Amino acid sequence: MQKIALNYSPLYSRHNGRSSRTGIYRYSYYLVKNLLANPDYSFSLLREKEDYFDQYALYHSLFHIFPISPSIIKNKQTKALITIHDLIAWIHPELFPLHARDITQIEKAQENKWIIVPSFSTKNDLMSYFSIPSERIFVTPLAACPKLFYPNSCRKSLEKYAIPNAPYFFYLGRIEERKGIHLLLKAFSKLILEEKISDLNLILSGPITASYPDLHQVYQKEIRLFNLEKRVFHIPYICDSDLSSFFSNALAFVFLSRYEGFGLPALESMQCGTPPICLHNSSLPEVVGDGGLLLKDSKLDSIAESLLQIYRKTSLHKSLSEKSIQQASLFTWQKTAQKTIEAYQSLLD
Repeated sequence: MQKIALNYSPLYSRHNGRSSRTGIYRYSYYLVKNLLANPDYSFSLLREKEDYFDQYALYHSLFHIFPISPSIIKNKQTKALITIHDLIAWIHPELFPLHARDITQIEKAQENKWIIVPSFSTKNDLMSYFSIPSERIFVTPLAACPKLFYPNSCRKSLEKYAIPNAPYFFYLGRIEERKGIHLLLKAFSKLILEEKISDLNLILSGPITASYPDLHQVYQKEIRLFNLEKRVFHIPYICDSDLSSFFSNALAFVFLSRYEGFGLPALESMQCGTPPICLHNSSLPEVVGDGGLLLKDSKLDSIAESLLQIYRKTSLHKSLSEKSIQQASLFTWQKTAQKTIEAYQSLLD
């Protein structure tokens, strides 16, 4: 039985903070859980500072910033595989400053290493930016946990957070510029003012990103400027067990991100039966399919019109809700693990 070392550092790093269990954390947790259930391989869980890998046939780091041990680089018998979740820092350097270790680790990926990515979009980015051959990149899409994300019309969870009983749009993710919060606030304001809508709210949930410490104040100023104090609710942290209720009771999940390596919240929303409204970029068309609205541009008129359609057209909302559940069913963590095993097999055979 071949031995495989898994670097599970994301489960114990900043990706596991109480207020920010990121997609990288969820990927690492559910992948490891499903891999350990496979009887054909012997898996060992190792932390990033451990470097005695000689006994393993393959080493897989679940996040590229955790360095590949020098002992693996020297040991030609151990194959090295790393997961690269996105290339945000390269595609949008103005939003996400590059760190030296990011550059070093991805550049090392060019040196006869194999790579796992969550989407064909990220694979194409790697091939374009780093000229890495297609055959050295494996695509293993992510999934949403069915125990956490499912249709749930009960509003008791919302009452815990003092959310009024009124229709709302929902956003979940880091509060950072890349996620399009400015666009969302402006489009929401435009919608309710021009259409004179009095019963519609917006819920934003997510932590303030350390890279942008002043953004929260900026958004608060915009909320006051647009007279949205009683219409916009910011919840820094929603317990995992409450997320299905927040997703399910929303009219739509609005995710105006400029770039995603996968876009896991959009999939989690669809699994709850709530269609996402996203910009048509990066990996989001792969994830959303026809289970939501994909906007061709980021103009305020286009965004506001999409919000209005979901708000007013019950038949459209119902149709998209059904399609979103169907689209989400194409993604499971068992499939993620199986595709990962297939990557291992191609390297070890």
